[in-house]
Amino acid sequence: MNIQLYFGMAIKQLRISQKISQEKFALHINMDRTYYA
Repeated sequence: MNIQLYFGMAIKQLRISQKISQEKFALHINMDRTYYA
């Protein structure tokens, strides 16, 4: 498994555990959802 895939899975698990949508997460990190998703 490459680092990008591992990182993406970790972010997704964190978002889900905190009940944060992709949109809210994107706003929090000052990045467009379509860029990191």
